[in-house]
Amino acid sequence: AWGGSLVFLISLSGLHTWQAILGCELREDGSKGGFLHYGYDGWDFISFDKETLRWVTAQPQAQKVKEKWEEDTGWSESNKIFLEETCIERLQRYLSHWKRTLEKTGKPPFMPLAEKKICVYPTPNYRRGK
Repeated sequence: AWGGSLVFLISLSGLHTWQAILGCELREDGSKGGFLHYGYDGWDFISFDKETLRWVTAQPQAQKVKEKWEEDTGWSESNKIFLEETCIERLQRYLSHWKRTLEKTGKPPFMPLAEKKICVYPTPNYRRGK
């Protein structure tokens, strides 16, 4: 549902790229942040403002996409929920895991996967020179 089909309102011919970048942050004071941006053919295209539930165009061609996406209030609501809840929950789990990992002390145990000894004995070649 990421609105990918709407990019075809722009151009149907040739090869094009449609990119999304999103993220969230949990600040030390407990406040949260989040962003969702789309790019088209290497250019900023449209971004989501989670505070107003509106889409902000970076290119004139994005206007039709903005209008379509803003008609569907559920689409905007689900993006806000993802950025403020789902993404934050995943970030907290990730940070918790790595905090426990980094707090472990001591040298990890040596665990060889396989052990094989090879002995090589040189033998003279008496036929050398013949």
